[in-house]
Amino acid sequence: MSAMQAKKKNAKQNEHFIESEKWDFNRMVASGIFKTKEVSFDFDEEGANRVSVLVHDIKPPFLDGKNIYTK
Repeated sequence: MSAMQAKKKNAKQNEHFIESEKWDFNRMVASGIFKTKEVSFDFDEEGANRVSVLVHDIKPPFLDGKNIYTK
């Protein structure tokens, strides 16, 4: 179990490192430190991990409008 958590953590750290490197390079190009003719914004969409997020729109009983709490 801990090996799986370590793998997830390493993957998360790796993803963070890659994103920070892209951001650093973008900032250097924008500041004029690097002279490039073309900046590649090629993101690997095929290998990207997808996460499904389930959202529960739960309203408290006093906001649902079914009960009247004041007169």
